[in-house]
Amino acid sequence: MENLRRRDLEGLSKNLNFITRSDLACPNLACLNVGMTESKNSLRTFLYIIAGVFLLVFAKNWEPGIGVSSTTYGALAKNILSTGNLFHFNLGPGLYDPFVDHPPLALWLDALAFKLFGISAQTIRLVSSIAGILAIAAMFGAVKNLTNERHAVFTYLIIIPVTTFFNFMASGWLDMPMVAFTLGGFYFATLAERKNRSLNVFLAGLCLSCAVLTKGAGALGTIPVGLFILIYNFKSPKALASFAVGIVAPLSLFTFLHYQQEGFIFWSAYLKRQFGQNVVQQSAHEPFWYFRATWERAAILLLLFPFAIRKLWKDQRPLCILVLGQLLIHIAVYSTSARHYDQYTLPIYPWLAITAGYLLATKFANANPIKISKVLAGIALFFFVAVDLLPIRVHSGNEVPFRAFMPAMGSFSKVQEMYFPSTIEDQDMWEITGSFISWYLDKTPVGVEPSKFKETLRQHPEVLAIVETKTFNELSFKKEDGDIHHKCLWNEELILLATEEQCPSSVQSYRPIETKTQTFTR
Repeated sequence: MENLRRRDLEGLSKNLNFITRSDLACPNLACLNVGMTESKNSLRTFLYIIAGVFLLVFAKNWEPGIGVSSTTYGALAKNILSTGNLFHFNLGPGLYDPFVDHPPLALWLDALAFKLFGISAQTIRLVSSIAGILAIAAMFGAVKNLTNERHAVFTYLIIIPVTTFFNFMASGWLDMPMVAFTLGGFYFATLAERKNRSLNVFLAGLCLSCAVLTKGAGALGTIPVGLFILIYNFKSPKALASFAVGIVAPLSLFTFLHYQQEGFIFWSAYLKRQFGQNVVQQSAHEPFWYFRATWERAAILLLLFPFAIRKLWKDQRPLCILVLGQLLIHIAVYSTSARHYDQYTLPIYPWLAITAGYLLATKFANANPIKISKVLAGIALFFFVAVDLLPIRVHSGNEVPFRAFMPAMGSFSKVQEMYFPSTIEDQDMWEITGSFISWYLDKTPVGVEPSKFKETLRQHPEVLAIVETKTFNELSFKKEDGDIHHKCLWNEELILLATEEQCPSSVQSYRPIETKTQTFTR
């Protein structure tokens, strides 16, 4: 047994031809009992890991409010429910009309969650939360298949300090579902080396295809995993055919159904946006931003990386090449990007953790996986309770000024459109304001050029309008100028404009709505 363990750690996984205890003939009942005990302990370790992830992800999940992008995707998913159209949805006239920034798989899942559990901040986080748990499970299972359980546990342990990774599990962004599908493909690829090769490579291809249908060109991690699968199955035509079907079938089905209803507008507009407009916007003015952002959020992984990658190259070269492929493709694409956002670093954290976890597993070869998983589950429980009791928010709170108007929206139920000043060049702010209007105030957002804003309101007295306090002062609404919209509700940051007939009759409703400043960690 000791020789087997040493071989498993140092040599057998190089060509993915593994020998496990379950592969050996059991000569007696004692051996069988040992195998059953180890199997039970392995299951308990996995369950402790999953329980810990659940507690970390769902801490203070009852909080109201979600931030930008989550509101955009949530509003689009609401649109799917209200129209019943799976292939054409928008936020408002000229605002994501139609939405072609990403394929719609995650939005469909969000809409399904809304259908099952109702529309709320908690529900829009649900898909990413479940995806995050599945991502950890897939990472754990894949690492265990390739090396051993100790490595899998240390991989989970070392990714816990990367709060950015867990923060995205508690959001409505599309990135965690994409990462989960990619890691799911990796898991089935490793499982294919043990049993049911054709079935598992098909499932691997299916997962990678779903990752593309979630984030499109952003699913860069599918390329190294796909190559990993091709290299280790090139001698099996049946497996390669199964993998091809898994990859092509979902993409082809989506394209066919979308074409039947909308024509080829999605892929043509999407490819133009991703490889035309976005490529033109690329900038190398800060080529090291990707490394800097990763260092700020996962310094411990980068500190261990030089030592860990050397050890991984020596002992587990196929896995090492896969890790390097993941890092290189993400660095090559994003290091020259003008868009410096946290979500672009998200896909590399599991691969850095796998590398660092291997180093720790070899340094602490006598560590007990089940004991470590118990301790980590206990820490997660403490975090869950402490965060729920402390007077802080753990989810994004930049929506508070908009959410403050929600109680008064019942007085404006007959008004559907809400105008706001925005320029075509200011697309980012347009998305923020438009998505918040759609999600929190349940109105159709309509962007208007600031220079035409007052005149547009005169022409449409029936609509509502929302402006920032600074903008309202600059616009200077006056009755003598023919302006019938006036300051109806307000808080420190926003002012809602309406006619006197539209405003609530109670004088109490005209007082400022307070917004509280709080500490946010997500």
